[in-house]
Amino acid sequence: GVSPMTFSPDNTRLAAWSNWPNETTLFRVSDGAVVRRFPNADRFETVVGVRFSPGGTRLVTSGDQTFPAPDGSTAHRGLIRFWRVSDGALRHVFGARTGTRVTSPVAWSPGFTRFAYGTQEATAVVAVVPSP
Repeated sequence: GVSPMTFSPDNTRLAAWSNWPNETTLFRVSDGAVVRRFPNADRFETVVGVRFSPGGTRLVTSGDQTFPAPDGSTAHRGLIRFWRVSDGALRHVFGARTGTRVTSPVAWSPGFTRFAYGTQEATAVVAVVPSP
């Protein structure tokens, strides 16, 4: 399976997604203790990328959500979630131009004013970082 993960900018924490119980967990590196959990809202969400903001105050997960299409088939929509690390609050769900799946972790612009991501449709998208 896939288990996207990333170290915090100060290397003291590790964030890793697991499909069961479908959440991203923040661990303290020094002893492996769980610091915080970031549960996905829907059990049919998949995470392919996990990134901290440059200052480490936000955690961003990217992936997709599966849902039933009107014709009874299965459909997907891309999702990017911005979480506040200090308390685990979900601060923003970004779904603009995410296509059927976001297929990459986000990449930050040097000034942390924009972020970029890739979609299953082979599109690279640049967007403005939402306010905290």
